[in-house]
Amino acid sequence: MAKFNSTRLVMARELAGLSPGQFAKVMEIMPQQVTLWENGMEAPTDEDFEKLCGILSFPPGFFFRDDPPIPANTTLFWHDLWHNPKNQKVGD
Repeated sequence: MAKFNSTRLVMARELAGLSPGQFAKVMEIMPQQVTLWENGMEAPTDEDFEKLCGILSFPPGFFFRDDPPIPANTTLFWHDLWHNPKNQKVGD
């Protein structure tokens, strides 16, 4: 059985432009619960999982895949994804 990937939760939340606190508020949960999920200490309940998929606009399978590979000789920072003009490849 596949395991919930907490790293992908952090990725999805950040790509949605939400801080952990903002995400907790939208999810109607305590911020500490987000911390437990993102640190891999707990997995969301089925109900919370369904809700977070909708809020973050990611399909359920996304959260059960391995971490995405980072191409060799490339340094990628999450802020590059936020501050990068549209239609420009990161690293260009």
